[in-house]
Amino acid sequence: MLKHIATATCVLALCSSPLYALERIQISAAHIDLPQGITLTQTDVTLDRLSGTAPVLRVTVGGAASPKPFLSLSQIDLHCPALHVSAARIACDNGQLRFRHTARRYGFDWRFNAAPQRIDFRFDSGRRDFGRLRGEISGHAQAWRADLQLTAFSLQSTEGDVALDRLDGTMTLTVEPQLEDWRWQMQLALPRGEGYLAPVYWPFSALPIDLHAQAYWQARDARWTFENITLKLAQQAQLTARGHWQAPTGFNGHVHFRGAELAPLFQYLALPWLPSDRWQEAALHGAAEFQAVFRDDQLDHWQLRAAGVSWTLPRWRLAVEGLYGDVRGSRTALQSSSLGWRALELYGLPFGSTHLAWQTQGTAFQLLRPARLPLFDGAVLIKHWQGGWENDTPWSDLTLALEALPLPELTATLNWPLLSGRLVGELPGLRYRDGALTLAGEWWLDAFDGAIHLQHLRIDELLGENPRLRATLTWQNLDLAQLTGPFSFGHIEGRLSGYLRDLLLENWQAVAFDAWLGTPPNDRSRRRISQKAVNNLANLGGGGASDVISRGVLQLFDNFPYSRLGWGCQLRGGVCRMTGVNSAPNGGFYLLEGSGLPRIDVIGYHAEVDWPVLLRRLHRVLQTDSAIVR
Repeated sequence: MLKHIATATCVLALCSSPLYALERIQISAAHIDLPQGITLTQTDVTLDRLSGTAPVLRVTVGGAASPKPFLSLSQIDLHCPALHVSAARIACDNGQLRFRHTARRYGFDWRFNAAPQRIDFRFDSGRRDFGRLRGEISGHAQAWRADLQLTAFSLQSTEGDVALDRLDGTMTLTVEPQLEDWRWQMQLALPRGEGYLAPVYWPFSALPIDLHAQAYWQARDARWTFENITLKLAQQAQLTARGHWQAPTGFNGHVHFRGAELAPLFQYLALPWLPSDRWQEAALHGAAEFQAVFRDDQLDHWQLRAAGVSWTLPRWRLAVEGLYGDVRGSRTALQSSSLGWRALELYGLPFGSTHLAWQTQGTAFQLLRPARLPLFDGAVLIKHWQGGWENDTPWSDLTLALEALPLPELTATLNWPLLSGRLVGELPGLRYRDGALTLAGEWWLDAFDGAIHLQHLRIDELLGENPRLRATLTWQNLDLAQLTGPFSFGHIEGRLSGYLRDLLLENWQAVAFDAWLGTPPNDRSRRRISQKAVNNLANLGGGGASDVISRGVLQLFDNFPYSRLGWGCQLRGGVCRMTGVNSAPNGGFYLLEGSGLPRIDVIGYHAEVDWPVLLRRLHRVLQTDSAIVR
């Protein structure tokens, strides 16, 4: 570079000599393409008063367009009123630079002195409405240095995706050429102000940035060696890295992150990249440490330690408190990990303290021993769990067992109708593949003094925007007293069997199924139904209670014996086609066949009903304490 400056000095001196006296030189270009995608338009370079002792230099550019993240400028005017030229140096003491960016004008005073052995360049905007920016670049063949200082500096890109507001900061960059190699050192401090680089906003006043970096460039091997890179974010976090980068192998080195408090990092660096509809009001607190080793641009092995971490995801109804652990991974080696928490809340269910231990190899993991998740005075037992990633998609095999989960607490927490009893059962072979969750085996659940059987469970797009569930359920000999007792529907004694076949839910809303709930054959249990249950059953069927007893006499009895009851629904196209235990006169169907005296039958007369209408009826009779006979 110094060689080129000496050549330019000789040319200018020659042009201004008496032998080749020229008064003015002007070069114009309508369009100039520069490296890195920079384009200049309407460029004029003028040297005036060449016959004098101090020529005048002026460079004007109509526009300078740059790709992101660089800024585009317009109305650029660089002026040197007295350019001192001699065989020993080129200098300008009172230069000015003016340009426009967006709606704001920027201006700087500058000084330049170039000699064959040294170059000095200084600029200063002075105090202006955009703040103050000043700096200095100086050097010689063995060392170069650049200093930059910002004071309450403000800047905004045309699109608004880059902005600085009242930013204070300093930067020092030194470069030492060594034959064909270069040694670099940089220090950057940004203690005050605000910044925005879409979509990330950063409050430097609350989280000042301090960066130190040392690097070495080896031209022969085209290799960068990063001796040390340290980034500090106030007292909250620190990131260090060292290693080297060289094509085509990429980065080889070590990265170490330590976060004393994760909350601001999660708020400012993670949340802006996450979907706001799902991650709104999410929060992360606590301390963590992460170390990773890269080989040939691939993550070779890593370790994550957490202590006292709390994570809240309201939209997912998930919260973890007191998370701790040591999680490790490797591309090839077998690694052991552990993770535990003080409390876990999932969909409002309060799980107690748990500790998990597993092994990983590559992208696969396997639970080392069963893990018990306390829930109320029961528990969910993870008996087997393994999974990982295959062809960039996750997979998992899981076996769960339910240990005497109390239904009253469970249903109350989930805001369901209160049920009595306990849940006991096992879910073998829960498999997740290609975005679908399936139950490879069958789930038998002991509940309501009977059994519930789940088969053919499949949930497609479980984590997608429109999940679809398919399943078949059967239930055998459920105790109706336990089942109806918590509801305001009314009291029923007897047994209930039935099925829910070909169930299809889309986005958790019923689309199709074939259902039947009825008295099982050869039921020898006591069968009684309360007056309230009779009325509500009649309302569900869209009909009324029909018997030979007048309504006045009916009100003298609290409950009635019955022979059998039953209700069926085939849901297709938003319409439920209902059936009962038998056909009735006038096109109706029996929902309840009475027995003995006083005898009462419940008959439905509207076989087809819109599914939303039926849901509203069901909600009404389950929630109200008073029944209406129609």
